[in-house]
Amino acid sequence: MRRTFFHLLLFLLVQNIAFGGNFYSRPDGIWSTVLAGPDCSCVPGPDDIILVSHDIIIAGNFTLNTGSMVINSSSLLTITGDLVLGESSMLTTDVGSTLRVNQNLLNQDNSSAIVISGDLIIDGNFTNGTGLGLSTVINFGLTGTISVGGICSNFGLVINKLGSFTGCDNSVLPVELLYFVARAEKNSFMVDLEWATSTELNSDYFTIERSLNGVDFDSIGYHKAAGNSQHIIKYTWSFLKLDEGNIYYRLKEVGRDGTYTYFDVISSVTVSSNGLQVSPNPVHGNILNIRVENPSERKQMFLYDTSGQLIRTIDINNVLTRVELEQHLSPGIYLLKSTSNGSEKPTKIIAR
Repeated sequence: MRRTFFHLLLFLLVQNIAFGGNFYSRPDGIWSTVLAGPDCSCVPGPDDIILVSHDIIIAGNFTLNTGSMVINSSSLLTITGDLVLGESSMLTTDVGSTLRVNQNLLNQDNSSAIVISGDLIIDGNFTNGTGLGLSTVINFGLTGTISVGGICSNFGLVINKLGSFTGCDNSVLPVELLYFVARAEKNSFMVDLEWATSTELNSDYFTIERSLNGVDFDSIGYHKAAGNSQHIIKYTWSFLKLDEGNIYYRLKEVGRDGTYTYFDVISSVTVSSNGLQVSPNPVHGNILNIRVENPSERKQMFLYDTSGQLIRTIDINNVLTRVELEQHLSPGIYLLKSTSNGSEKPTKIIAR
């Protein structure tokens, strides 16, 4: 009786806020605009009332704006793309029913009510609440289950949580950093930092930190982050050069929830008048990037340890040379020397 009353209330509410039509599933997996009626050769839209009583598939992405969707008992609705719930949409999975979203489910803040009494299976990511309005509500009881295969970002509310909520691989870093480099051109008073991310999840801002010894860092700048992104984003930040020699930089990413991440790789650049830059520095693995202003003046460079033993001879043919060492450098200090100028000071490299 309570379920019938809820569905009736749902129907009346949506009738008042939406101008869409009614869509009913058919046993053959298609739709009708009349209960138990003929094939309408049409598909539901974002403002329609959708009643599912059979096993049915919606191909691709689907958005509910002011519409509603009710999945009745013993029914299965599969959405092969993303499901987006926005504005005043309503979603109900009845006891014994299943809603499966093959990609991601985005439940926006201005969604009115989501009631899960059946099974909700999300193969991708689940984002509950993204707008600027009131927090979203997902209400599910003893019989409801939510299973998420990807990442969960829950800024809304989950109430009456008596059922099962599983999944959510939040071990994935909120920001995937592609690279972080620093450049200081000869005869320039500026240092240019550049970094790029491949993905971002609820990132708020980056803090740029600097150190003269590679150990003690101070914050020197702030850059707003993208928030949420699934494509490459490049950032740049410039400031006055204050010191010569090895200057060390690192990034701190702060999320919207206040959590933060220091990236494992600490990058630095040799800021000097000789036009030579080395990164990353300190070195954490077996990769070095050497950038020279005039490669024709430096045919070779030599890497030594502090005892004077030659570790590697490096041929310089381009402005940027990527060096892959045979093995990781043991922790300590190393010196990189050039053949271009006998009086040129060697560049200090720290291995950790």
